[in-house]
Amino acid sequence: MNDTQSLEVQLGMQDLQERMRSLAKSIKVSNKIREQRYPTLRPHLEYLSIQSWFISLYLGFADYERLLFCGPEAPQGEAEKKAYIDQLFQECYRGYFDRLVCQIIEDYPTREFAIAPAAEAHRRQDYALSVPVFISQAEGVIRDHLKAELFWKTQKNKWENVSDVAHREFAQISQLESWFDYADASHWIQLMSDLPVAYGDDKRHRLGYQGFNRNTILHGLDLCYANECYSLKAFSLLCHAAGLKDIQKVDE
Repeated sequence: MNDTQSLEVQLGMQDLQERMRSLAKSIKVSNKIREQRYPTLRPHLEYLSIQSWFISLYLGFADYERLLFCGPEAPQGEAEKKAYIDQLFQECYRGYFDRLVCQIIEDYPTREFAIAPAAEAHRRQDYALSVPVFISQAEGVIRDHLKAELFWKTQKNKWENVSDVAHREFAQISQLESWFDYADASHWIQLMSDLPVAYGDDKRHRLGYQGFNRNTILHGLDLCYANECYSLKAFSLLCHAAGLKDIQKVDE
């Protein structure tokens, strides 16, 4: 190696070291911001659950955090906020749809027989077919993986309700000492409350709830569910359920 080549190597190494220092500084600043923001997420996550939108670990990290932190950016009026959230989540799950379908089928190959045709139905806008299948497969994934019921709460069931599992898993996360812990906890938070998608007849009637709901869809009561928004909501629930396998702490 001659002197010119040696100098080029030295300059290249110096440039690389400078880039690495800059990257480390950027990561440190970003993590500091995350440490401040993650602990404040619970009300937003509960709001998303009420709107029947769920965030999945399968998403790319940038879009995952975009959905996670979209609360402060949303308009203040309830109707405007709901419209903003609907648009944001639809854009995200629409853009990731094909990759997410492949990921779920790869992780849950025994469910390909239902998920693949449902995905095809969604692509050709046959939402009357895709919505109930995505919902039922989310229920099946929760049963398979967590040994819990996503929708049923009666004492007659073999397993406990998923909200009980979510509370227990949440408690197992290491005292929320870092933003990584809060990131794990955020996924359980979305299942800890009473989900409108799981409301039974009594609660729906008592609250006058007429939105996205498993019982009204699967039992033929909702005749207006066949739309892209509902299909993507059901798909977001499936993606959320499928991604939980990566963070479960409590032994099955």
